[in-house]
Amino acid sequence: MQSSRRTSDSERSSLDDSSSEGDSILSEDDNFEYTACIGDKQLDLINKLKEKISKNEDPSLKCSRNYKLIEKYGKAQGVVGKGAYGLVKLVSRVDPDSKAELFYAVKELKQKDSEDIEHFSNRLTSEFVISNSLKHINIVRTIDLMKTSTGIYSEIMEYCSAGDLYTLISKTNQEGLHYMTSDCFFKQILNGIHFMHTAGVAHCDLKPENVLLTSTGIAKISDFGTAAVFRASWEKKIHLSTGTCGSEPYVSPEEFIKGAEYDPRLVDVWSLGIMYLTMMTGSYAWRIAKAKEDDLYEQYLTDRPRVDKSGSFPAIESLIGGPNTRSRIHNIYQMLDPDPSSRITTGRLLQSKWVKEIGLCDAVAGEYESYQHLKV
Repeated sequence: MQSSRRTSDSERSSLDDSSSEGDSILSEDDNFEYTACIGDKQLDLINKLKEKISKNEDPSLKCSRNYKLIEKYGKAQGVVGKGAYGLVKLVSRVDPDSKAELFYAVKELKQKDSEDIEHFSNRLTSEFVISNSLKHINIVRTIDLMKTSTGIYSEIMEYCSAGDLYTLISKTNQEGLHYMTSDCFFKQILNGIHFMHTAGVAHCDLKPENVLLTSTGIAKISDFGTAAVFRASWEKKIHLSTGTCGSEPYVSPEEFIKGAEYDPRLVDVWSLGIMYLTMMTGSYAWRIAKAKEDDLYEQYLTDRPRVDKSGSFPAIESLIGGPNTRSRIHNIYQMLDPDPSSRITTGRLLQSKWVKEIGLCDAVAGEYESYQHLKV
């Protein structure tokens, strides 16, 4: 990336190890409603955090002296999950003013056996700074980065007590969620993704396991370990990506093309389309989006409708329910267009008849209203 000031190679790699040298001029569809979340301030923060980590210091942002995690966020109450690099623990403390019990999720970020300290600090600080910079109701709030008394670096995040979307889907015994529930979660996740994209970040690993749920039904995107910063605050062009990211059933076909550059935003759109199919049907659309390796995907390529040819794919045609069934099916086909150059964008999805008319449940709608009020 280039900036109004010189940006070092280490800063570039700490933000997006997978970004390519290629650039793409912003198209007419691009509408960046928000300032890019990564700018000079965030780059400076990354450098400060990396310096603290290299000196074996606590990188916490929230205090001037080295508090223990238990002093700031409370005692451990148990393990609530397992991440790629460690456990996710629940901690709690009593607020001295309100006397209410406050809960936090603590995600361990351990150094891999073969990983040197430079790569580890890049990975650790970039994930934290990206997630800490994204403020949206449908994105898990990342509060702090600390070093525990046992020497483990940990992200402090808001606690989502209803678990993850994958677990909820699994409980349906492959029958899938009701269409109104699926639509509600879909619209929330889409809102979060659209916000990220307008702020210059693509998630690049969207799947039900990375969507957490609150007790009131708010869906929150989590885990930014493979996120791509495709536009910084000083840039007029976006950066394309290369290579494969994420879990195979959710990976877009262009990611499997060796050496190919692609727009990471359209990768997120594909993954969300697969997620919606998974929510509605309770199972994967296919194992992998490679025709020679997956018969179902090959069938989809043959049978799907095109501009110049009618067609249908049973799993998508089964997405019925409510007055906007045809609009829903049409938009899922557009999300799962194998050609990324004609794949629908998040902005256009939000303007579709189906998405515009998706109703949120009362509890979710109430929190959305409060969130919008706080933004004003």
